[in-house]
Amino acid sequence: GSVDTSLASTNVYINGVSAPILYASASQTAVLAPYAIAGSSTANVQVTYKGQITANFQVQVADSAPGLFTSDSSGSGQVVAFNQDGSVNSSKSPASAGQVVVLFGTGEGATNPGGLDGLVTGDLLRIPQLPVSLTIGGQTALVTYAGSGPGMVSGILQIEAIVPKGTGTGAVPVVLTVGSASGQKTATISLQ
Repeated sequence: GSVDTSLASTNVYINGVSAPILYASASQTAVLAPYAIAGSSTANVQVTYKGQITANFQVQVADSAPGLFTSDSSGSGQVVAFNQDGSVNSSKSPASAGQVVVLFGTGEGATNPGGLDGLVTGDLLRIPQLPVSLTIGGQTALVTYAGSGPGMVSGILQIEAIVPKGTGTGAVPVVLTVGSASGQKTATISLQ
């Protein structure tokens, strides 16, 4: 399957490519940037809504622009993560040093094999071309896997990492880096 490129009478074109739309509302539309823009420094965006077309506007493009998903979708606070036992990571169910946690993000850039816009990933997993690292509580975590997740749309990055020692407890900062770009510094994971 794949994610539609038209939703609620809305289409978004990036460099002329119809982008998969995650959601559309009167005030905001979220799309997945087409993989075809990889290697560009800028991209032209145009939106259509009920047949009305906006003027083209230009956006900056980077090799990667990582970010972790957070529980309230704000980009700050508790990340969307699972603990080693499969429970949802939270203050009531924190992870411990030495355990594997699974986090989710986006903005990984080009992948091997190449990403397919809007495709729901099956057995063929896509791995970022750029190196992926993660810090938890300022300590480097051992990333055991970073790539697409089965059943998730291309562009969602699944990161599996081992919580390092010396990270502290409670709501601890977690930062995703892909290539030379780091994500938000305001995301946290719950540790005990």
